[in-house]
Amino acid sequence: MAWGDPNRIGGNGTKFVCGPNVPDDGYYQAITQDASYKFAAGAKASLVGNYVSEGRKDVSITDLLTHIDHCTSNPSGQQPYSCYGNMYDITVDGSGLITTIAEIYHP
Repeated sequence: MAWGDPNRIGGNGTKFVCGPNVPDDGYYQAITQDASYKFAAGAKASLVGNYVSEGRKDVSITDLLTHIDHCTSNPSGQQPYSCYGNMYDITVDGSGLITTIAEIYHP
């Protein structure tokens, strides 16, 4: 995800590239142009804890957007969460609104 504001977030679709000739356990490759996504009412968000072993923590959309903004400008981390490459898995409804968004730890 590239950017966020109180009502929407920007990003692009990706695919995971891996295989025996891909170094560093694979990577996500953009397969679509940048797009803007809006949040559905009641959308849920979660972040990976400061240590992956802590698991995911549910957060408000406001806290998620603050985290994304901080990680974009300061990728070294934001307590109590770390920055994991600004990668998020989203689920959208039939109207294209985000219903869930979850930070992804590099697989």
